[in-house]
Amino acid sequence: MTRRVLSALLAAAALAAAGCGSTTDDVKSTVNNYLKAFVNGDGKTACSLMTKDTRTQFVVRVRQIVHTTDCAKAIASLRSKAGGQVAAALRDAKITKVQVSGINAVVTLTTKTSLGASTSTTLLQKEDGNWRITAAPGTQ
Repeated sequence: MTRRVLSALLAAAALAAAGCGSTTDDVKSTVNNYLKAFVNGDGKTACSLMTKDTRTQFVVRVRQIVHTTDCAKAIASLRSKAGGQVAAALRDAKITKVQVSGINAVVTLTTKTSLGASTSTTLLQKEDGNWRITAAPGTQ
């Protein structure tokens, strides 16, 4: 393969990779996937979207309520204990602001309840090349 052809292929691959989505889109996707997993009681997915330290802290924090040290089971149990109103609010949550600074991101969510609109913040961090939740909505 000539140098010119190889250079053209590498340039095309770089452009294709650059067009695969922005950092802001990746952050939004992580938050939306986390919310969807929580709402659906999919603890395995929700936990996979947390940083390793956040998973550990989460389980320690909720162990007395959910009576398990398994992150996925804890999410499913919390979801069932939270009831339909919390799930509905999270299902309808809208991302209203995303701020990215290096390996950290802050996402503002707006939810509507019977009491009116409410905002909460979700914190994320890059871990192993992927955006992961470090503080879920309403926990800080």
